[in-house]
Amino acid sequence: MKVIRIILFFALVLVHSCISNKTKIKGETCRPEKDRFDYKGETLNHSDKLNFNKLYLSENGERLGFGFMEDGRLLVEASRDGFSLKDKFGISDLTYKKANNIGYWKIVDDRLYLEYFSCSNSGMYLKKEGVIKEGKIILEKVIHYPFRKEIRETVYNLSEFSFSE
Repeated sequence: MKVIRIILFFALVLVHSCISNKTKIKGETCRPEKDRFDYKGETLNHSDKLNFNKLYLSENGERLGFGFMEDGRLLVEASRDGFSLKDKFGISDLTYKKANNIGYWKIVDDRLYLEYFSCSNSGMYLKKEGVIKEGKIILEKVIHYPFRKEIRETVYNLSEFSFSE
C-alpha cells in the first residue's frame, strides 16, 4: 500500500509539472507570470558596437531577431510562419510591448550576455552569450560530448527593421 502511495505521489508531481504554466497572455503577447530575470536592473556597460532600436537577424534563415534598447531591455522576435521574419507580420510597427519574447542584456569584459523569456514549453528563461565583431553579433553555444566539447556559433546581422519603445 505504501508503494502505491509513493507511485501516486510521483505521478501527481510529474503531471503537475507537465501542465503547470509559467506564462500569462497579454493581448497577443506572452509574458512570464513572475518576473525572475537575473540581468534586470544591473548596471550596464554601454557599447558603441551595438545599434539600438534595430533588429539583428540570424544569417541562417532570418527566423530569429534580437533588438536592443539602451536601458538594457531586449526584445526577441521569432518568425511566425517558421521561415523568415517578414514585414507582413507587423515587423514595421514592432514595439517592446508587442514583441514575442522579452528580456535583458549586458556587456561584461567585451562579452555580450542575453537573458530572455521564451513562451515555448510552458515558459522558460534562456541565457545566451557571445561577442560583437565587425557590427555582427556572434552567439556561441557549447555542446559537450564525452571526450570533447564543440562550440557552435550563430551570426546575427544588423537589419533595416527598427522598433520603438
